[in-house]
Amino acid sequence: GPETRAKLADAYYKLATIDRQIGSQPDALKAYDEAVVLLEPLLQAPSPAKAAELRTKLASVLHDRGQLQSDSKDLAAKAVDSLRHARELWEAALREHPDDISLRVSLAGTLDGLATLESRKGNVDAALATLKQSIGVLEEGHRRDPGNLPANLRLAHEHGHISSVLRVSRSRLPEALVSAQAAFKITEPLARANPGDFGCQLELCDDCVMLAHIYGDQGESEKALALYTRRLKILEEMSVARPTHNVLKGNRIDALADVATAQGELGRYVEALASLQKASDLATALVRDNPTNVRFKGALSTVSIEMATPLYALGRVADALATIEFSATVLEEMNRAEPENVHTLRNLAGVRYNCGLLNATLGREEASMAAYKQSLELRERLAHAHPDDPRFVLDVATTLGNIAARQEVRGNLPETLASLKRASEILQKLAAAHPENAEYQNYFLRARTNVGHTLTRLKQGPEALEVLRAVQEPCERMVREHPNVVQYQKDLATQFNRVAAALRQLGKLDEAVTASQKATDLNDKMLKANPNDPENNDRRVELLTFQGDLARENKQAAAAVKFFRSSVKVREGVSAPTPEQLYDLACTRAKLAGAAADSGSHLSPAEARAEADQAMAVLRRAVTAGFNSAEKIQKDTDLESLQNRDDFKKLIEDLQQPKKPPATSKPPVP
Repeated sequence: GPETRAKLADAYYKLATIDRQIGSQPDALKAYDEAVVLLEPLLQAPSPAKAAELRTKLASVLHDRGQLQSDSKDLAAKAVDSLRHARELWEAALREHPDDISLRVSLAGTLDGLATLESRKGNVDAALATLKQSIGVLEEGHRRDPGNLPANLRLAHEHGHISSVLRVSRSRLPEALVSAQAAFKITEPLARANPGDFGCQLELCDDCVMLAHIYGDQGESEKALALYTRRLKILEEMSVARPTHNVLKGNRIDALADVATAQGELGRYVEALASLQKASDLATALVRDNPTNVRFKGALSTVSIEMATPLYALGRVADALATIEFSATVLEEMNRAEPENVHTLRNLAGVRYNCGLLNATLGREEASMAAYKQSLELRERLAHAHPDDPRFVLDVATTLGNIAARQEVRGNLPETLASLKRASEILQKLAAAHPENAEYQNYFLRARTNVGHTLTRLKQGPEALEVLRAVQEPCERMVREHPNVVQYQKDLATQFNRVAAALRQLGKLDEAVTASQKATDLNDKMLKANPNDPENNDRRVELLTFQGDLARENKQAAAAVKFFRSSVKVREGVSAPTPEQLYDLACTRAKLAGAAADSGSHLSPAEARAEADQAMAVLRRAVTAGFNSAEKIQKDTDLESLQNRDDFKKLIEDLQQPKKPPATSKPPVP
């Protein structure tokens, strides 16, 4: 009978909710399906008294099912169907009861889910239109009942969601900031007036995070850290009253990770590592107590991945790799349980990518290339399954770019160029499909810059310069139009220096000096604004060394020595250099030793020997730290002044001998 069907549907709905809480997503989907099958026939000819109740009950089930379906790569289309059906039911109910604010909140939630699906496909305008429709529904409710707390919180949430969609396109950061501030202005007084309300405090936390993300995008790391810390404090205060609440624990893990990210951006790596260790301890306990919960395993994996950043910055590269490999074991276990979970697959591909990066830093070229190829295989699978999702397309292009970097190190420049051209073609299509997205345009420009640089390495100077000149004006325009996006400035500095390298190869040394100086001026400006940004310091080292090379070619030996010494000084200022940074330092010291033979260098033979000795000492440090690519060291022309030394030859011989892998200290993960 109808009443029994309705009660059984309620039972399945509750069962689905419990399945989701314990991380059993497939079982939850089955339970939702059962509830829908039971409820839909009842709507065919309901009694007038029951129609509204059945309609809202089915809408709730469809909404929750759609949200869960959206997490699966194979169910995205079904998610849209579920959410659209739910929207139709909410709208029908609202037409009959326009003063029912709870219906407005529910409809807004379903519209929010549809906007998320549009955003994932890169349909920014469609997502924004849906979110604005949601805000319109809620603002009408606010006019009818200004004090309704759930409706006001939902309104704040929708403004926050608009901000997150706008933030994806760096060209719209100012708009994103306005929306984030609108959400914050709604939520902050509500949270202050309702200190014991769980929902109020969590919404304020979300709004703190969105504002912090945008400040971070704009290079305002101190503001970002203050907001991340405020969120963490709110969650810790809430946890005192709810010490066993697992959702709060999960949120605290996320909050600690965000705090660590901001600390790292400010160069406070020891503090960042301590924050992540707290997050790891929480995640480990949650997984131990809830071994089937996918979300908690995912949190543990994410924290382990993020630990690699401060470990790397502190020079503990082998430990950083160990944390990434630990994360891979967690993700592989999750993937075996749910082979088609798109988030797990994407994270696993990301972990393989990071393994490639860290193995490269340690000079383990074979392991690095193998990891990158594993990542590429996974990412190509995802891009093929989701051709309309720009995230997966972008991941493929990024991986190809790093594969190209390893091919370049191996001296396979034709293969390097082929990989970069393929990445460039992918990004060109992505940028053309999303002309409003400045980030995609910048990725394409960066890829073309890399193509130009590789052509320079292949001694194809005229073609290289043509490619680089073609992207120079668009890169400058990106900086003009988006002055608060630091990454665009970094990319422009790199572009100037790549132009300088091409001009140098063509013998146009004066023009090369001018282009290199533009890169230096821009980098100095960024260093002044962000003195703790390690990327700016690395680029400073690269620019100074390049300017030293130009000076040598211009027969300005004294100037070359000055540039090389400045480069050494900057690099030696790094408190915990990575193996790669030590190797670069050894190369620069070797160049100093080589410059002694140039007329006008003002370096005595004794000083030259001292520089060569120091270069060898630093090179041995790099090898001890993990840089063990004998082939690169042996062939690198930057080390030319050392290559006839007996200790250099002995170092190469030692590296070519098979050895046991070096022991690493225990990484700070379970």
